[in-house]
Amino acid sequence: MEKFTFILFATLAIASCDLLYNQDSDSSAPLNDISISAIETTSFAKQGEIITVGITVTNSGTSTIDEEFEILLNNQSEGVTIGSKFLDTGLAPKDSVRVSYSWNTGNVAPGTKTLVAKHTFEDDNPANDSLQSTVTVNEPDITDIAVTDVRLPDTIEEGKVVDVEVDVKNIGNQDVNETITITLDDLADGKTIGTQKIDGGLAIGDFTTFTYSWDTQGYSIGDHQLSASHDFADENTDNDTRKASVTINEAPITDIAVISLEAPSEATQGDNVQVKAKIENLGNQDVGDAIKITLVDQNDGTTIDSKSISGGLATGAATSVTFNWNTDGASTGKHKLEVRHVLSDDISKNDSKSIEIVIIEAIYLDIAITTIKAPDNVETDQKVTIEVTLQNLGNRDVNENIMVTLANQTENKNISVETLKGGLKIGSSKTLKFEWNTKRAREGNHTLTVSHNFADHNLTNNSRTFEIEVEDD
Repeated sequence: MEKFTFILFATLAIASCDLLYNQDSDSSAPLNDISISAIETTSFAKQGEIITVGITVTNSGTSTIDEEFEILLNNQSEGVTIGSKFLDTGLAPKDSVRVSYSWNTGNVAPGTKTLVAKHTFEDDNPANDSLQSTVTVNEPDITDIAVTDVRLPDTIEEGKVVDVEVDVKNIGNQDVNETITITLDDLADGKTIGTQKIDGGLAIGDFTTFTYSWDTQGYSIGDHQLSASHDFADENTDNDTRKASVTINEAPITDIAVISLEAPSEATQGDNVQVKAKIENLGNQDVGDAIKITLVDQNDGTTIDSKSISGGLATGAATSVTFNWNTDGASTGKHKLEVRHVLSDDISKNDSKSIEIVIIEAIYLDIAITTIKAPDNVETDQKVTIEVTLQNLGNRDVNENIMVTLANQTENKNISVETLKGGLKIGSSKTLKFEWNTKRAREGNHTLTVSHNFADHNLTNNSRTFEIEVEDD
């Protein structure tokens, strides 16, 4: 607390005046009476200003006061002492002194405040020991655009489009006439969802709500924080941005996929070919129903085989399915085989997979005795020429020598053996000539057989039987 020392110089004239005053003074005035006679200050102030409050203290009694006493200035409205000072020198009757205080209104709430000045001297008239005055403290000029709320669901399914509502309000005490841009960002993925503008600004107390359409397709799964902010430079940056949290969950996906196929790149006609397929549940939903899998020859649309995965597949589970293809009768050349499941799911692009297998023509060896030229009747003791034609009906050249035998089945003996040297090319034919001397042949019907010794795939044409009648000459 401050102390002020007041030195009073009394001259003879003043003292005389004082004597005259004492003689003429009202005998009813209190002997000891210190009064707060005036408070001087401004009627209005803006919050944060420092204003001066002057207090006039007067000796309204009839005796000189030589005791020290305190003069206090209080903000009665808020229960705060603004300041205090001490008077430590005497104060003659009717003398006054002015005490000044500096009041910093920075922490004072806006409104009308009652200031009370009082002293601590115990006198004979407490009625004038204090005096009050009012000062209205107004808010300072504040420009404050605030993002007051961001609203959206707590959880969102991946790929869904949701509305995000953003509230913006002028909570300052000044109109804003400039354009204000509000931006909504996803902080987790570092993407801007959208921007909108308030053309012409906002008057004091006005607010508006913006709706942003947020397509979550392509955003990461998990927790996200959205931030709505404006670009207007105001005096309170604490509320220029508001955030909201949201979780993006995986959408329920049913996805049974044909992952891979294994099969030989080529096979020979007639082979039994195995096609192995791996089937996996790539979705996030268990599949409890049986899953039918088919193997189709895309060349002609024929279903080769079908299997079933009974009990379905749990999420992430995989199994292998093996198909058998009997290529007997399959055309030669390239075959495109497709493995496909018939379950209706959310992702169709992996419902099937194809593989190509080349079917090679099987090696088919077939040397056939195609024709026999011989007479129906011969006489005994005659030489008969029998012509036998062989042809290569297979799909491979035969380069080996082929032995051809003419036998008399009736007499159970071979007549002759001829050799077809160098074999036969595909489709070619050759004729061999056999000589049969019937000199020792008995009369009657003779069954003759021509056969070759080449091991081929068709035994039905490797020999031929014919008859010749031997007559007595």
